[in-house]
Amino acid sequence: MHFLIVDFEFTMHKRYGRPRVWFPEIIEVGAVVADGYGVLQDTVYNAFVKPQFWPRISEDCTGITGIHQRDIEHGISFEQMLQSLWQMSPTQDKSLRLMQHLLLRGQEIIKYFRSNRIIIM
Repeated sequence: MHFLIVDFEFTMHKRYGRPRVWFPEIIEVGAVVADGYGVLQDTVYNAFVKPQFWPRISEDCTGITGIHQRDIEHGISFEQMLQSLWQMSPTQDKSLRLMQHLLLRGQEIIKYFRSNRIIIM
């Protein structure tokens, strides 16, 4: 059996101000495939991801992650990232498809909240 191991880096809000709505967005993804013994396979993936809702990253975020604004400006979309992870998956099974669907639906729900000025805590 093989496993897809994924690591995400997320945006961080600024320390000052109180945005009415804010949530972290994925700005970098890294993934590897390992077998059941933990031996890494040759399959490796890394990409910067463009945030959809708050395209500017904070200085705090850059300080902690080392990711700069210029890195994410040329990044891939959230949907492209999910598709790449699915293609990389050793099994490409239905559970990963379900996770992809739920994540995309989550983005739609957040867009709805934002457009209707519903506060997310």
